Amino acid sequence: MNTSPESNASQTVAQIALPPEEANFEVLMATLERIVTTLEKGDISLEDSMALFEQGVVLQRRCQNLLGKAEKRVHILMEKNGEIVAEDFESTAK
Repeated sequence: MNTSPESNASQTVAQIALPPEEANFEVLMATLERIVTTLEKGDISLEDSMALFEQGVVLQRRCQNLLGKAEKRVHILMEKNGEIVAEDFESTAK
């Protein structure tokens, strides 16, 4: 059994697979958080760090896309008399 740091790092990258396209925001964020935690430890190779970073960028873009869609839905729901009324979230939560 090979227990070198390189083999452990490869296992780490393999264990953090990208969620499927239909995954929800929470699943994407949880995966992104695992990637960040792994990168912050700093105990994997540069190559594996770069692979995880690339996965993180993909996840960040997917999260941003979902947030953009949610924002559009909120604007539609906030529409009054044919106009979008911008309101602070905090003021509407009272």
